[in-house]
Amino acid sequence: FEGGFSGDGHFSIDPTLGIIRTSEQLDREKVGHYDLIAFAVDRGLPERSASVVISITLNDINDNAPQFQMSHLDLYIKENSPIGSTVDSVLATDPDEGANADVQYSIIGGKDADSFSLITEKNQPAIITTLIELDYESPVKEYTIMIRARSFHLFSDATLNIHVQD
Repeated sequence: FEGGFSGDGHFSIDPTLGIIRTSEQLDREKVGHYDLIAFAVDRGLPERSASVVISITLNDINDNAPQFQMSHLDLYIKENSPIGSTVDSVLATDPDEGANADVQYSIIGGKDADSFSLITEKNQPAIITTLIELDYESPVKEYTIMIRARSFHLFSDATLNIHVQD
């Protein structure tokens, strides 16, 4: 390689055949593109040389689970909010790209999973809405649900505590 730059040691080149190989595992989320310059010299007299720019772009694979900013969230909603009211929204991010970064949300459990629903749209935060009337004077002032963010076979979960405010 011209100047000895081999993509920070990620690539090697066979000095006779010119075959370029990876020297270690590559990760698109760390470095997604490399520009290398291969330099060739013949054994003639006089020596002749040429160089070529080699652009390497890494394709993404779905190797990262979506992540919530925090695995436990406290959310708040005012009492007497009508059924269908928005509590809040949650977002999980996935450093993959394209379809590999698409995140789907679902309520997967918690003692109050049947009291809330999610409104989801592709590449948007999930909106948590109420399915019941909430009253601060009732015995229940806090509800717990678990939400899952999934990108194909990879996922992460978050526990949401929803507090009813007076």
